Amino acid sequence: LATLARLQRTLDPLDIEGLSKLWKTETPSSVAVGVGSREVKLAEWETFLDEYLAEMKKPKEDLEREWANPTHERLRYYLLAYLMSATFKDCSVILRFAPGEGPTITAIDLDPKSVDRLAKWEKLDNEIVGCFIESGDKAKPACVDARVE
Repeated sequence: LATLARLQRTLDPLDIEGLSKLWKTETPSSVAVGVGSREVKLAEWETFLDEYLAEMKKPKEDLEREWANPTHERLRYYLLAYLMSATFKDCSVILRFAPGEGPTITAIDLDPKSVDRLAKWEKLDNEIVGCFIESGDKAKPACVDARVE
C-alpha cells in the first residue's frame, strides 16, 4: 500500500490545478486542460514509464525543484503523469485473508484514464476550491498522504 501511495503522489506533483496553469501557458486560456490533446497510445505509455522510472532515481531535492518550476516543454509528460496517478487513485485494492494462507493483495480497475477526463477533473477541482473559499474556513488542513513513506 505504501508503494501505491508513493505512485499516487509522485505521479501527481502538480495536481490538476498546477497542470491547468501549465496547460494555459500553451493554449488559449478558455480551453480546458486536455481539450484537443491526442489520446495516449501504448508505445507512448511505455516511453513515459521509462522516463518516469529514470526521474525517480534523481535526488528528491532535484525533483522538488523541478516540480516547483514546471516547464511547458514537459507538458505532455505531466499530462501522462497525472493520468497515471488518477489510474492509481481510482483502482480498487482487495485484501484476502484466507485461513492457513498468507494474505494476498490484488489491485483491480487499472485501466488508464482518458485525456478527455482532465477537463472534468479541472472543473471539479475549481468547484471544490470555490466551495472552500465560500465556507470562509481559513484553516489549512494537513495533508496526511504526504507523510506516507
